[in-house]
Amino acid sequence: TPQVASTKPPKGECFFRSAVYQGDVSKTVDNIICDRWDAHLLPNDTLVQMFPDQSLKGATNYCRDPDNKGHPWCYISGHPSKTWDFCDVPYCPECYYAHQSHEYNGYVSITNNGECSNWTGRFTDKFFIDGSIEKAKNYCRDPDITGWPYCVTSHGFTPCLISQCNGTCENDPATRCENLMPMICQSEHLARQLCPKSCNMCGFGLLEPVYRHPPVHQVNYITITISTATSIRTQPPATTIHTPLPTTPK
Repeated sequence: TPQVASTKPPKGECFFRSAVYQGDVSKTVDNIICDRWDAHLLPNDTLVQMFPDQSLKGATNYCRDPDNKGHPWCYISGHPSKTWDFCDVPYCPECYYAHQSHEYNGYVSITNNGECSNWTGRFTDKFFIDGSIEKAKNYCRDPDITGWPYCVTSHGFTPCLISQCNGTCENDPATRCENLMPMICQSEHLARQLCPKSCNMCGFGLLEPVYRHPPVHQVNYITITISTATSIRTQPPATTIHTPLPTTPK
């Protein structure tokens, strides 16, 4: 697989799963300052429980995506035709390290054939870097060490849209992982800022953030975003890479 240059975690903001984005960007793509969330939502609104901040006060006027539009957004005031708009937050692609694909523990869950299905019934817990099938969810993984992350789709076992990082990765022995993991790495936004080369066993790397204006139509936004971001990425073969595996591999 051709390689793509990887970088250190970006200092700026970026997101992969917009619903868990916890950055502090607070302006739209048109450079309009966001309103506070509590100016538009009541504390007992059903949408409040979907905020990663767990409160409107904590979210202040930061861009969020509590209703899964596919991109961080916020409410705005004073616009002649809009009450909300998408925010100026770039997409941050992940990459996996050569010869360490089985250690990939990132958050990609999509292929050229669509969304990944849950891993339930395909392998036993011991095959997953996450420690269990439940924690692996429907994320791309390489439990049987094929050479690149893949997942299960309606077309069978399919390679995921993840590039290979250029270079190697070594864990940082100076990082106190016993403190970092519970407090920081559990937050996906902060994990990609601080943890890729320390506590995640080199589970994934990061490429340069990709700036893409959100599309007019929100349908399949995540799929569209990933597809258009591939200009800086390479992909494994788009065809199925596996023959059917037994339910419980030996």
